Amino acid sequence: MTYSLPVPDGCLMMVRFVAPGGPHDARLDLDELSSFLCATYQGTLAQWKDFLGDPALQPAALRNIRIGYDYGGRFSYASQRVAFSYPSSLQPVKPGNLRQLGFVFFPDGCKLLWDVAAVNVWKTQASDDQDR
Repeated sequence: MTYSLPVPDGCLMMVRFVAPGGPHDARLDLDELSSFLCATYQGTLAQWKDFLGDPALQPAALRNIRIGYDYGGRFSYASQRVAFSYPSSLQPVKPGNLRQLGFVFFPDGCKLLWDVAAVNVWKTQASDDQDR
């Protein structure tokens, strides 16, 4: 049994081998375990373009986020909480630039809201390259 979550650079998966008589219990277990999954959405600008091109793959938290870019020109990010942009003269805007959105739960009145808490921008796909 496999649970799959599409993200810009591929998908996150939980897999459980199940005997023929065990799908019901396995599904209950995976449903519960998936409640504790914390996913970071990251990918290159080219991967984000593909991911954002199919709204069916996106969680509701991404519906109000706008990511714009012009290779060699400008990058911009805008959400309900923060907005910023920068020109390519500050940091080159290229297809291989890595963008990462980190999500957390925020209190919103009497309920919790899952939303972006961190936006990381790297020059290359090597996310361990801290030269942002």
